[in-house]
Amino acid sequence: MKTPFGSTLAGTQKLVTLENKNLRVKLSNRGGRIYSVELKNFKTHDNKPLVLFEGDKNKFGFTFAAGVASVNTNDRYFTPSAENLTVTGKDSSTISMRLSYSATQYIDYIYSLKGEGYKVGFTIKSTGLESVVANQGSITLNWETSPKKLEKASRLTVSIP
Repeated sequence: MKTPFGSTLAGTQKLVTLENKNLRVKLSNRGGRIYSVELKNFKTHDNKPLVLFEGDKNKFGFTFAAGVASVNTNDRYFTPSAENLTVTGKDSSTISMRLSYSATQYIDYIYSLKGEGYKVGFTIKSTGLESVVANQGSITLNWETSPKKLEKASRLTVSIP
């Protein structure tokens, strides 16, 4: 029995880099999500690259009913529109991560970035899935993050009179 989006359960994690003057964002094809974010013009207290978060403990996806199956996008493999993208100057560009049901039925996660700045745009676009995704009236957002320790440990002193 074929399950909705069944072919997207198998794959190998690959990272796609989206970069401008200020940011280096790595997107994972597994979950179509942001895997890591580095602030390029800053360093940690011990002079290492300032990476806000990275790794598989960070998740951002949706769970929804499709036919008789429950689909969790965090567990699915998306297809990126490009391998890497560098944006410069006053330009703006996008990369999409596609979760395909068929050639004409899919969900796109669209990430946009300008040549300068720290803002990553994010748009979700569904195409042709009206007959596939059950009309349950709800979609669950699953968002987990494990930020890195970025500050040097400080000593806390409490005085009680």
